[in-house]
Amino acid sequence: MSYVEGALAGKRVLVTGATGFIGGRVAERLATEETAVVTGIGRNLDKAAGLAQQGVRLAQVDIQDGERMAQLMAEQDVVIHAAAWMGGGSKEKAHDLNVMATGNLVKLAGAAGVGRFVLVSSMVVYGDPPRTGQIDECYPLDTTQPDPYSYTKALGEQVAQAAAQATGLALAIVRPTMVYGPRSDIWTLRMLNRIRSGIPMVLGDGSGHAHPVYIDNLVDGLLLTAVYPQAVGETFNMSDPPLTWRRFFQYYADMAGCTLRHTPLWLGRIVAKTADLLRLNLPLNGRRVQYYLNQVTYPVHKAEQRLGYRQRVTIDDGMAQTKAWLRQSGYL
Repeated sequence: MSYVEGALAGKRVLVTGATGFIGGRVAERLATEETAVVTGIGRNLDKAAGLAQQGVRLAQVDIQDGERMAQLMAEQDVVIHAAAWMGGGSKEKAHDLNVMATGNLVKLAGAAGVGRFVLVSSMVVYGDPPRTGQIDECYPLDTTQPDPYSYTKALGEQVAQAAAQATGLALAIVRPTMVYGPRSDIWTLRMLNRIRSGIPMVLGDGSGHAHPVYIDNLVDGLLLTAVYPQAVGETFNMSDPPLTWRRFFQYYADMAGCTLRHTPLWLGRIVAKTADLLRLNLPLNGRRVQYYLNQVTYPVHKAEQRLGYRQRVTIDDGMAQTKAWLRQSGYL
């Protein structure tokens, strides 16, 4: 059943990053559930061969190719920009893709008369959160973070907003939290593999807040921002209700049949302080310790009130579907 009641039926939709996790699921649902006319682009189409069977038109395009992107933009009603630098290479590459290319795509979309541009951003734009409290869409962005992905995503939002204002483009921005589910690398496969390898995943009693969002819940939110007039010019958090890190990791430990290992908080603090003082590239540092201890929330009240967004897949159901995919794909 269509989540947006046929509003995207027959609409021409361009999805960047369609060879990736989020973009791939967006393109698949647009084509199969929303009956949109979908063009998915990416640099390695071998990773998205299944999308063609779902009715997605695939094009091997680099988003930095301005001439080719201008041609594609001229044919679209909606653009959902999910492509991003996720790591690997230089800081300059991160800036080129997450900032410069994003701003250029918004300009091209505005010049082509695209009706709606949805930018997939991230919760990391807020920077290091406080220990407790709520981080809503009014919380300031942090463009001075040390992590290239984080600060370039924040800068990318600012550049996109400026370009949209200059061209009159209807822009909406979605900030997802930890996206997990079938085909997820970071928050599904990596979690499973680390737990299997015996890495202690829980710091202290594990009572800090994790902020997962199931992939189809995120896609629901993206589809709403693509069609609702109330989304224009706005940003939206997209998260499922928080749960403890202990519970989040326990789902994967149960799937793998492994014991979930803990690191005592005192030991974690020593390791993190040593890593920071000696500038060691260790998985645990001061920022990571704080991240695991925080008990903040990223409310989705704005999306609920303005777009009618509702979480459709619970954490139990999402993890059950994730487990089924892991087993079907040979990971379990």
